[in-house]
Amino acid sequence: MIDKHLHLSGAASSRTLWELVQDSGYKTGIKTFHEFDNFTSLRNSGSLDAYLKVLHWLDKIQSSPLAVKACVYDAYVSSFMAGCEELELRFNATKRSQDGTIDLDAIIISARAGLEMASSRFGVKGSLAMCLGWDCSDEANWACTNKAIDYVGKGITTIDIAGPSHLATDDKRQLFTSMFDKAKKGGLITTCHAGEIVHDSLEAELEWALYKLRPDRIGHGIQLVKYPKLLAVAAANCEFEICISSNIASGAVSGLEEFVGIFRALEHANAKWTLCTDATFPLGTNIAREHYLFDEIKKLA
Repeated sequence: MIDKHLHLSGAASSRTLWELVQDSGYKTGIKTFHEFDNFTSLRNSGSLDAYLKVLHWLDKIQSSPLAVKACVYDAYVSSFMAGCEELELRFNATKRSQDGTIDLDAIIISARAGLEMASSRFGVKGSLAMCLGWDCSDEANWACTNKAIDYVGKGITTIDIAGPSHLATDDKRQLFTSMFDKAKKGGLITTCHAGEIVHDSLEAELEWALYKLRPDRIGHGIQLVKYPKLLAVAAANCEFEICISSNIASGAVSGLEEFVGIFRALEHANAKWTLCTDATFPLGTNIAREHYLFDEIKKLA
């Protein structure tokens, strides 16, 4: 099994994160491990904003080279133990730089070290994806883009856009389009979060992603089933990264029954998709469980 969509902030165990909190002295206001474990759970977050708020908090805990290495290693080993043979792990380097006080190369090299250690010990295959953010400055996003290109062939294979889409502006979209153009020329695979939840500018978001960014893959993309013409464009050009547990936890999808219609529409459009986790430990899932849920959806069809 392959997992192409897992965020580092949602990939490390609560035990590893708690140990990092204790070692670093990071102030959380939480006194016991069980409180911490409960707080970092995303299973009943109920909205994408609440979901992202927890993940942003976890980014802070991972904000050092040593923490990044430990969490990347944990992510690859735990995924391997759950049956994942190949993992693409995504993260935003600038969010782990403590407001620019830590060199981005140090963050990326530490991530690569964690991957290489897991690969050498367990044989798991893997690569890294660099996330750009709607909630990041233009300077930070350009820094991530340029560093991703620098590390093509040295661990990083892919570039992504994630974060709260309500922060999208025309200027930001134009900049991201330029960044993706440069990333493609630099040899990177492209993917972006789009069509995850319903919102007022959903159709415009999807049109921009498909016609301007022209990504190789699309993160989630499940709301495209509401727009048959756009779905046809996506099906012809993109691979969908489908995250069942994540979409239910964030409220993007009501349950397995709604996924029946989503997968039926994707099949009718001859779309290509791959099952992914998005976040493992906070959602109580892994790639094997996502495949199990897909089998349950097929039974409901």
